[in-house]
Amino acid sequence: MPDMYNRLQVTFAIAFMVVLAAAVCGCTSPGHLVTSTVNPGNSGGNNAGYITPTPIPVPTPVPHSLQVSGDTIKITGYQTQTVTGFSLDQGVYVAQSSGDGKLLTANVVDSNNNAVNLLPVGITNSKKLVVVDGSSIYSGNATLDVTSDGDWSVTLTKQEAESASSLPQTMSGYVSGGLITAPFTASAGNIVISYTLSTTPGYDGYVNIYNIADGQSFYVFPLKKDAQEGQITAIVPENGVYIAEAVLAAGEQYGDITISQD
Repeated sequence: MPDMYNRLQVTFAIAFMVVLAAAVCGCTSPGHLVTSTVNPGNSGGNNAGYITPTPIPVPTPVPHSLQVSGDTIKITGYQTQTVTGFSLDQGVYVAQSSGDGKLLTANVVDSNNNAVNLLPVGITNSKKLVVVDGSSIYSGNATLDVTSDGDWSVTLTKQEAESASSLPQTMSGYVSGGLITAPFTASAGNIVISYTLSTTPGYDGYVNIYNIADGQSFYVFPLKKDAQEGQITAIVPENGVYIAEAVLAAGEQYGDITISQD
């Protein structure tokens, strides 16, 4: 009996040592192996099985170009941009805008957030007067806001008395492209505006005439709707150099408008 008891003690001791050794080694059951985790990025340069994420490319902004030469401000750019760094003097500018995409809107904004839209809706090539008169647009620092889906160009040219021509002056072309005369000299008194349009307008049209020195205008009777041709008169308040712009009903309407003075 004592021998049997001694053998049981030995057996239990051996079993206890085996269990203790298994716990220390991390082997608690057959087939289970506990190993340290290796960081794929610290495997001695061998990153087998580790996929490096591909960075998402960030588009590089296309810078605009701003050139000021004498009385001309030329700005070019790509897609939607806001351009600062130029100023407008009192007077009248002709804005020529063009783009090679399907969308182009452009607005000149003064420091008081007054704005003038340079293009009719849906048109990507047109002319427009920017009248800096201290009322609708103020002189000083200005901003050009452009929305486009392609390359674009806006040129602002200040009109000067030295380039003035004598009357008569004729504006011919499609309304969408902008109908603007060259600067012309006029004396105080009556002027006559004669017009012929390719279609019968459904709305009144206007010929706005501005003094290029200060942007001030004077009243001109409207071109009546439902009339393809006609003649109106206006009174020039003083001798000076002026420029005219026709504002007619939207559409692909062609017009011939002549300003004359006896």
